[in-house]
Amino acid sequence: RLTGPFAAACVLHAALGGCGREGVDAERPKQEILLIGDSIAARVGVTSNRHSLQGRLAGARPNWFIFNVARGGMTVAGGSALQPFVPRWIAAGGRPPVNVVVMLGVNDFIGSVPLDTFRESYRAITVVAKNLGRNLVCVTPIWMGDENTPNAANLVLADYRKAITEVCTARGFAVIDGENLVPHDPSLYAADKTKSLHPNAEGYRWLAEGLTPQLDGLLLTIGAAQARGRS
Repeated sequence: RLTGPFAAACVLHAALGGCGREGVDAERPKQEILLIGDSIAARVGVTSNRHSLQGRLAGARPNWFIFNVARGGMTVAGGSALQPFVPRWIAAGGRPPVNVVVMLGVNDFIGSVPLDTFRESYRAITVVAKNLGRNLVCVTPIWMGDENTPNAANLVLADYRKAITEVCTARGFAVIDGENLVPHDPSLYAADKTKSLHPNAEGYRWLAEGLTPQLDGLLLTIGAAQARGRS
């Protein structure tokens, strides 16, 4: 029998769904994610980690262990975005997380990277992931305010989204279309004079809520990845 303050707390807890063994959240299989992206994945646009993409994803799925190596200005054409981080895990006696989620492409569009160069650079990411046996999820860029204005290479952001889709599907990797994850509404973006580039807290809520259910069906647990590696 429960006595004292704990018993009183248990009465309240029971009203909310149980107490003791029945009230303990069931632990889900652990899912490790290496998140590689630019400033959008790196929390630019909000002042609280809780409101960032990573914070909202972790809040929605506590069993997701997210290793966020995103940084502002990261491009695909700057080299294999996956390669710089691989030696760190290997040097520590391990391997990169089972799942790799890539959210890149906006800065390549802004920098007017030729499409052939962009494709080859993104293909290099898929090659590294395939060689390491990682589960790669390619997320195309979310909407931005001036994405239909051609860059210096006479390309629009949709051209880069299409290239990502073609490259990743050719390697058998999943693609999430990012264009409509955040509504095309400037009020959902930070007022930082970047032409609706970085979501604000509400924009990140839309982004996380759109990504979470799609990632649910694409991420591998550590056990499933090990089983796949043995097959």
